[in-house]
Amino acid sequence: MRLYAGRRLSKVALRAAYLKRLPTDILSREFKTPYVAVTATMVRRNRRYLTDLLGPESMLASLSVTSHAAIADALNAERDNRDRSELLMRMAAVELWLRKLAAHPVPQRLTTAATLIETCDAE
Repeated sequence: MRLYAGRRLSKVALRAAYLKRLPTDILSREFKTPYVAVTATMVRRNRRYLTDLLGPESMLASLSVTSHAAIADALNAERDNRDRSELLMRMAAVELWLRKLAAHPVPQRLTTAATLIETCDAE
């Protein structure tokens, strides 16, 4: 189900709505590439970048969240693995997010507000 203008629509309804706008080869295709295949391809094509990004100098490694050996094993695996590819892409996203936070710290007033909320929750 997809949302359109806040309402749920099935793919059948979407196809019917766009029947005259979509090319016939798209309307008639039976097989669709799952997103997982895209993720595995991205990992395969960007191994060097991901090795550098998630290496021993990464923020995730400095927080002891990752192991460089485990990352290297995952990136050098001979067969693509759906779960491994998704995990590597998520880790890359978190690493980039952490680097952005480090480069642009959260303003003090926001961290103070978060501390107040935590204090209220603890009581």
